Amino acid sequence: MSATLASSHSTVDSTVPDSETLIVFPNGLVGQPDWKRFVLTTPEEDATIQVLQSVEQAELALMVTNPLQLIANYSVPLSREERAILQLEADEQPTVLCTISIHSNLITTNLVGPLVVNSRNGLGTQVVVVDSPYSTRHPVAVLGAQE
Repeated sequence: MSATLASSHSTVDSTVPDSETLIVFPNGLVGQPDWKRFVLTTPEEDATIQVLQSVEQAELALMVTNPLQLIANYSVPLSREERAILQLEADEQPTVLCTISIHSNLITTNLVGPLVVNSRNGLGTQVVVVDSPYSTRHPVAVLGAQE
């Protein structure tokens, strides 16, 4: 990702890639360059949370969500380089997903490092939003008292 390239804010596409579609992150994920090939699945019990399952490492799965469910005006600035990686057409908007984590009794989502996917071709990239008003641990929910 180059900070010198011009960027444009992309609105978030509310659709999600088909669960049978392979999603390929050519450069891997931030800090994990070997994490490249995934399938997005939706557990039947909760369509608000999806699972990005590695097709190369069975034990690797990331919980993700559509950030529009949390922040209606969420947007991600994409550089020309990032749009090129995704092979987005000029007027094409990507699907954006954010990873979910559990910290003690708090469920959070990373709004600073969203996963951006071209639903048409299954190409993805992880964007690091610089000077973001958001957090890497945006609160989503508090879990009940653990017994």
